[in-house]
Amino acid sequence: MPLELEEAARLDGCGHWRIFFYVFVPISRPALVSLGAITFLSSWNMFLWPLTITSDPNLWTTQLGIASFQTQYSGSWVM
Repeated sequence: MPLELEEAARLDGCGHWRIFFYVFVPISRPALVSLGAITFLSSWNMFLWPLTITSDPNLWTTQLGIASFQTQYSGSWVM
């Protein structure tokens, strides 16, 4: 982050938290969105890869366990 932005905010009378929330967070928003997308894709891969590789329920990750609860206790809607 440019030091000039922090200095300009200090001259305007902003404190530490106001500089953080009104200057630095809006500047870093694209980086935070990218980080969120990468984290989501990483979590999704922790679901898809173990689903294809493992057949033993003892080796499943937490995501697979939750998905198995959803399918195990669902109703059969055959018409």
